[in-house]
Amino acid sequence: MCLRGRGAVGMVQYFWPAIVGTSNSTEFAPWMKREEFNRFEECIDEFRDRFPDAWLSS
Repeated sequence: MCLRGRGAVGMVQYFWPAIVGTSNSTEFAPWMKREEFNRFEECIDEFRDRFPDAWLSS
């Protein structure tokens, strides 16, 4: 899928299923937290707070 034709909102929507996670990634999450790794979900939550859909579509 070519992303050139998509705006920022479309790009986020395209990748969102990969971001949400799978059963493997959700089972792996407690280990990451216990080992004090930064998890991707925490980073993407910060991204979504800083750049909400309204901002992405402006």
